[in-house]
Amino acid sequence: MQVNEEIKTLFNLPGVSTDSSHTIQKLQRTVNICIQTLGMLDVDVKGWDPILIYICSTKLPRGFLEEFENSLSDCKQIPKWEQFDAFLTNKFKTLESVGNIKPSTSKFAQQKPTNNHTPRFLKTFQTNVLKKYK
Repeated sequence: MQVNEEIKTLFNLPGVSTDSSHTIQKLQRTVNICIQTLGMLDVDVKGWDPILIYICSTKLPRGFLEEFENSLSDCKQIPKWEQFDAFLTNKFKTLESVGNIKPSTSKFAQQKPTNNHTPRFLKTFQTNVLKKYK
């Protein structure tokens, strides 16, 4: 039965062990597909928000749930799946943009300092130290 398969998928979501945009997005996509499929199968998932958030939060790295709860404007109300879904979207987009920032590979950044470019005060310090201990 298709309903059982979708519920099985939700309960057997793989864990996300690192802050990886790809794995967070895959987890989020899987949950949203299950919700959509269950809805098409006439399963009312409107009241499942706390269950879905709990299932997802147990699969994410430590601190995600705390970060999500800190992002809520009213901590007394039970959060909706849409809020957690938006949080996950922001999280994986942030991780994608940070992951795309690479260290500079320009010619200037790769140049190793040469003795000709060593600051004068450094040469003086080295000379004084070497003379003192010879």
